[in-house]
Amino acid sequence: MGAPRRTGRVLKPRNDRPARVSKLRVVALAAAAAVTERIGLVTDILIAPLRSNTRLFAKQAATIDSLSGGRLTLGLAVGGRPDDYELSGVDFHRRGRIFQQQLDEMTAVWKGETGIGPAPARDQRPGLLIGGSSDLAFTRAAQYADGWTMGGGTPDMFAAALEKLNDAWSAIGREGQPRKMALFYFVLGDNAEPVARNSLGHYYQFLGDYAEQIIASAAKDADTVKQYLAAFEAAGADEVICFPASTYIDQVDQLAAAALGRSSRQAFGCIIVDVLKAPSAPEVGLEPSREAALQCPPALAEVVPEDNALGRDQPRDLCDPNKPVRRAT
Repeated sequence: MGAPRRTGRVLKPRNDRPARVSKLRVVALAAAAAVTERIGLVTDILIAPLRSNTRLFAKQAATIDSLSGGRLTLGLAVGGRPDDYELSGVDFHRRGRIFQQQLDEMTAVWKGETGIGPAPARDQRPGLLIGGSSDLAFTRAAQYADGWTMGGGTPDMFAAALEKLNDAWSAIGREGQPRKMALFYFVLGDNAEPVARNSLGHYYQFLGDYAEQIIASAAKDADTVKQYLAAFEAAGADEVICFPASTYIDQVDQLAAAALGRSSRQAFGCIIVDVLKAPSAPEVGLEPSREAALQCPPALAEVVPEDNALGRDQPRDLCDPNKPVRRAT
């Protein structure tokens, strides 16, 4: 099985659910792979059962992994929204069984057992993380993947889930430690509470009363951001993605200041700005902007092209903002 890709930085496009006006993640990451050299490329998460042609999907993933030099990590799960499945013509109630079959089939493709190429860049497949909170999700993570990813929640929720992950890992005799990724929502500034309520409340309204817990769990001030990052690290997270509930670009600077005590222009090792526009909740009226993601501990990375939001018109080396990053040719 493939080893975890410890790149130190990740670029995570926003979701590409069929029921949302958003760009396809695999296409966006292919574009990012062409103009970056070191940054990790992650889907967190991608709803696998909606990709009904599993072998073609495995080929697409292997292509990105090959072109990027082994920087792709697929975060895969079944999802929980019936509207995405209805729009895709896939049976929502069979999604677990479909996913199980896909994992077997993709593994065979990546191992070269089907005659479908290209081969992934390293080992037998791209990096792979499984999302979900069911016992079966942890079993799948142990059987097929490098580890598990939590697609939103608190450090306490993460710590409790890791017990199940570690038990599943040990139960099948996996060596080493699973790779562990966490994600939490944040929004900073004077209007943090109403912005979080409108944005997250709209997105998760299908969950009913549980949406209130998601809104409440979002980090809405600098102290909470720091506490979450420290707590996730203490719980054993290898990577943490800070996912903005606001689409305003000033969230990049505010996140950098909260986590590191410096601006995003100084904290290049920690802040990555997404190239994908994010549709806002209709009632919020925010301008589409770019997503900020942070992963700890900080390391070197690159910025994606046309990063005008940070005051530049081309990618820059994060150690030296005055040095352009070499584009792929």
